[in-house]
Amino acid sequence: MSAPHPPPPSDAAPSQCYILRLPDELLSDIVSTVASWPDNIDGTEFLSLYADRWTLTLVCRRFHVLATPLLYSRLVLTLRWTINASLSQSSDYLSITQERVEQLQSEHGGRGVMRLHRTLECNPALRGLCRELNLDLADSHWRHLTFLSRAASFVTWLTEVRSLRVHDGFGRTRTSPVMQLIGTAARYMSALEKLTYTAHYHPGIRGELPPESEMQKVVARFPRLRELHLVGCVKYFGVDYELLKTVRGQSPLTTISLNDSIDGVAALTSLLAWPSQLEQFTCLGRTRPGWSPLKFRNIWSALVPHLQSLKSVRVGSVENPSPYRTIRGKLGGIDFSLFSALTFLGVSVWSTGTDGGEAGLLAPRLEEFEWSFDGEDGRVLLLNYFGADEEGFLRRFAEAALEREVPLRRISVVFSPQPVVGLISFGLESLNPEYPWDCMDRLAGELKEVGVELTYNEPCVSREKFEEALGSARQLLRRPVLP
Repeated sequence: MSAPHPPPPSDAAPSQCYILRLPDELLSDIVSTVASWPDNIDGTEFLSLYADRWTLTLVCRRFHVLATPLLYSRLVLTLRWTINASLSQSSDYLSITQERVEQLQSEHGGRGVMRLHRTLECNPALRGLCRELNLDLADSHWRHLTFLSRAASFVTWLTEVRSLRVHDGFGRTRTSPVMQLIGTAARYMSALEKLTYTAHYHPGIRGELPPESEMQKVVARFPRLRELHLVGCVKYFGVDYELLKTVRGQSPLTTISLNDSIDGVAALTSLLAWPSQLEQFTCLGRTRPGWSPLKFRNIWSALVPHLQSLKSVRVGSVENPSPYRTIRGKLGGIDFSLFSALTFLGVSVWSTGTDGGEAGLLAPRLEEFEWSFDGEDGRVLLLNYFGADEEGFLRRFAEAALEREVPLRRISVVFSPQPVVGLISFGLESLNPEYPWDCMDRLAGELKEVGVELTYNEPCVSREKFEEALGSARQLLRRPVLP
């Protein structure tokens, strides 16, 4: 991308280019499909994001008019730069230091940001086309003052942005240049509806997000903010009561999504006190080792203030990993019967167990229930994790829904195990398990008769592989233990 753009070539004659015979409505759909953005742009270098999309603007005048709004609709500011093939194959490649890599990123990746900055500076009309801004502010990036200065210019120019995503750069202190940059965005992006914080994840180390009190100050300054997405750990340093008075129940937030993001129960409770009417809540499971302060019961308790407005709740494996079926009574004290607007509930099996309490998961208007055998916390999913106990849990759940006249239409089971049969958590009596998809097929037939659809993953392990894994487990069990 360069500025200003070279004049686009003239349209080709219709007799020479059939696509140009299409009306703008169809041609716009084609261009939009070709220029669609990937769902995940993390780790993507600047030039690879824009090169093909920019080429579309050079095809002809019609393509230029249709593709330009798409080109500028989503802007990603990053210094990421992929070392080219010739350099990676050279003898000097292995001797490149981290400092040199950062220098190369600044020189090469920064050129794209510099040119984009110049384009928007020279063509103010293009600024209003941007609807999503992504700031990749990794530590090695925001230390470059020029990059940070240009990022500040972008947040003051792009006043029509609806979605702002900040990736990394928060550091381990309560304030940082990045938080100052977000404060600047709050002054200019009054139309912002979605805010995402993403902290970079290193194996075994949780990414640090700004403290909960710092985020309160920022969120309170976006008058139209509807969605808040946090990926990383939110620290909690106590309550700022004066600030809490101004934000408790005042935020227009309707959607909050957390992923490995809460340092404790107090932070979760304070965070969920912001919205006036929360409609969608997601708390995905832990992606790191270590102790977790949360339980499913804590999350349910924090959601109670929104029991009349919540429509969708999804909770992953938030609790500490433990041998399956060893901790009982996980659903004790949990009761969704007063959540009058709830139509979807998704829960990790590790947070519910199978020993009862399933009726407490039923809301009066619940239509879909998702039961997930997730592996977000790194556990290995075994073939015999779905058996008679799990089948019984879902059967009792459906029977309770029928008895209470809950309009339950669908139960979804997310189950994609490894071709392994476990030993430690099950014992001798469990080494004659049934093929798990036979259990689900049988249960699906029963539930269909009462008007409930059971959906589940296609078999990822064949019956032959299952029998092979079961035989290997039995052989290990019969192996004598050495003194």
